[in-house]
Amino acid sequence: METRKARNFHIPYSMAKGIRRCHEMSCNRIEGDQAKPSPLANITMKTKTSTRWHRGVCSICGEWCEMITHEHAHRHGFKDADEMARAGVVK
Repeated sequence: METRKARNFHIPYSMAKGIRRCHEMSCNRIEGDQAKPSPLANITMKTKTSTRWHRGVCSICGEWCEMITHEHAHRHGFKDADEMARAGVVK
């Protein structure tokens, strides 16, 4: 079996400088001081009808939920999750 010789190639200084700068910027964005979310990140469209798929805080127990589950609705005495959503309990 034949072993291959390592290929040596040269990256120009200006290209290496640009790669290094982009790498530092992305690292700072991920873990540095600039790790704040975008101001547009939490904008959601407000709809007129509440459904069980909306997220929020339950005003009865104070629990955060990504969506209203049937089990959560049964705990508070509702027939199903859609009835709980129509009641406007999750805000």
